[in-house]
Formats: sequence, structure tokens, C-alpha cells
Amino acid sequence: MFRLSALALISFVSFGADPALLKLLPPSATVVAGIDVERAKDSPFGQYVLTQWRSDDKGFSEFISLTGFDPRRDLREVMFASLPQAAQHNGAFVAKGTFDVSKFLSAAASKGAVNSIYQGANIIAKPNDSGWVAFLDGSTVIGGDAESVKAAIGRRQSGTGSLPPVVTAKIADLQSRYDAWIHTVTPGATVKESLNGPNGLQVNGEVLRGIQTASGGVKFGSNVRLGAEAIARSDRDAVALQDVVKFLAGMVQLNREKPEAADAAGILENLEITTKDNLVTLSLEIPQAQAEKFFENRKQVKPRARRSRTTI
Repeated sequence: MFRLSALALISFVSFGADPALLKLLPPSATVVAGIDVERAKDSPFGQYVLTQWRSDDKGFSEFISLTGFDPRRDLREVMFASLPQAAQHNGAFVAKGTFDVSKFLSAAASKGAVNSIYQGANIIAKPNDSGWVAFLDGSTVIGGDAESVKAAIGRRQSGTGSLPPVVTAKIADLQSRYDAWIHTVTPGATVKESLNGPNGLQVNGEVLRGIQTASGGVKFGSNVRLGAEAIARSDRDAVALQDVVKFLAGMVQLNREKPEAADAAGILENLEITTKDNLVTLSLEIPQAQAEKFFENRKQVKPRARRSRTTI
């Protein structure tokens, strides 16, 4: 809606676990992700990410001019939650920052959106569009499908409906270690029979369906540190998942002379993967210069023609 949700999610996909903000997210969320924007943008790599927001982009510049909101300056925290595929609604995001609500409402109206009030919150909605953006005040905004946003506003007023304690505890753990993070409780539930891997490989979906929960994150600094962990159904499933990851990393290494694989191969040299019982843990540390080079090269690589597949 007026690109607000896109800007929030594309720029900085989570954040510090403010209990009040966590209550705004759907209790039945299967995926929760976020970034501590203020902490991230204070890091060297965070500064690099900010430079990727093109100030010469006409649409972006117009957005800033109309709303007075520059996410590079005014966005502090973002969190996103999605619901199970069988749910009637998609989910919601919540953002903390500095929002001039009157400017947002005026800008939205100028673009044909409809402004209204719902239980004290300022709502922006486009005609014939199920999405809502709701400003609870000048520092908190919620976006998503209308029913999810309404439910979030209701939880805010009642003070009930938090995420399960095991999920909030995991979020707190992730946020203590990472600037950006993601947690999912059903990572393998809807995996296809096979998934496309690098160089035409297909990964047996049964291996991934053995994952019960998965989480991971990124810590910005002089080096970019990535971590991930997955809880499998059994010790055997954990070893199978470890083998698949090692195999895929090895295939990338074998193709390192190809332009599209060279950077990834260099990065994956530092990949560490271990198992303990049914827990699989991955860690990877990337020098900032190498991370920047990887992202710069991703912009230039053109998609290659589909190749014959090998199933693993």
C-alpha cells in the first residue's frame, strides 16, 4: 500500500523483541522474522546496505517527499509474521520508527487510497484491495491483510494473544545473537517432492520434510556472521540433512570456475556444519569486503538456461 509494506520488508526483513510489538503478531504464526534496524545500520556492512537504497530512484524519492519518511533514517525495527498455508489470511508486519501520520494519510489519499479510523487507529486502504496499513500512533505501524490487521489492533487493546512462550523464548535467543533473524515452526511441512538445487540438481523433499523447526540469523560487523540451526525428527534425519548440505556445498565448489558460482564457492569454504543428536547447526563467517563483492556480482549475473537435473 503506497509501497510501505514493500519498503519495510525489502529493505530490512527483523528487530528487538519489544513485548508490546510481539503481541501484535498472529499467535498462530508459522514464520517470524525481523531486524534490529538501528543496530544493523551502525555496522560497516549495514552502512553498505543503506547505500543500496538508490536516492536517485524516482519512485523512492517521491515516496520520501510525500510522506516525509526516509527508511534509511526513520525506520528502527521491523518484524514480519506469516500464517499457515491453510489459513484464510496471510499475516502481518509491524514496524517501529518515526512516522508523520498526517503526511502518510495525505499522500495515500492523493494516490486514490481511502483513509478511515478503526478502533482508534488510522487506516489506509486501496479500493478493492484486501490489504490495510494501520498507524497506531506516530511510532508504530501494522500492515497486512485487513483481518490480520484488525486482529492485531484487538490484541493491542486487550493485551492478550501473544505468541507461544517457546516461540518468544526462541526469538529472544536469536535477537541476543543476531541483528537480523528468522524462525519457522513448519519448515518442511509443505516441501515438494523435490527442490531445484544448483546446476540442475534436485534435492529429495523427504529430507527437508524431516525438519521440525528451523531458525537462523545474520550478525553484521567487520565480518558478516551467519548462523542457522534445524531440529530434525530424529538423529538419522539430522545426519541426512547434514549430508545434503555438504553435498550441495561441494557441488558449488566443483563449479567454482564458473562466474555464477565463483563467489559462492569462496564464501562456502568457511562453512561449518555439525550435528548433535537431532540438532543440525551451520555457521559461516564472511569478511565484509567479500560479502559486498558477492552482492555486487549478484546484480550482474544473468539467469542461465535450465539444465538437465540430477536427483539426490
